[in-house]
Amino acid sequence: MLVWVRSAAIAAGEKTPEQILEDIGYEEIHQLPSPLHGSYLYTSKVGKIVYVTSAGPEDVNGLFGEAGKFIQWRFGKNFIGDARGALIGELSCLRMLRFLETEIGELNQVKRIVRINTNLLVTSDYTDISLAVNGC
Repeated sequence: MLVWVRSAAIAAGEKTPEQILEDIGYEEIHQLPSPLHGSYLYTSKVGKIVYVTSAGPEDVNGLFGEAGKFIQWRFGKNFIGDARGALIGELSCLRMLRFLETEIGELNQVKRIVRINTNLLVTSDYTDISLAVNGC
């Protein structure tokens, strides 16, 4: 995810992006990401541009198993295209937003998301890739 950061805050009286995420059930937005190992970085900031690394989906609410664990399912093997695929895309993006919030402090500083790359673990016959990508 490549993000352009602005300096102006949200106008008084409007909800912040964090409040909106909390309203739809993502209270975990304020949790710090897991500690890093080695020279791996979650984000890299150059001027007003922040690069956010890709993020595997973390099951924050325990919908796919144990809460707080990473979802290691394969599209086409563990499930066929359904609403769970879109939710997995959402969970990946939520984790990237947590990385971003840790880097810049408040999500209302984001002016524009410039680019999102996606990678999915799929079986060779799985074709409904847009389902998870659109969830993000």
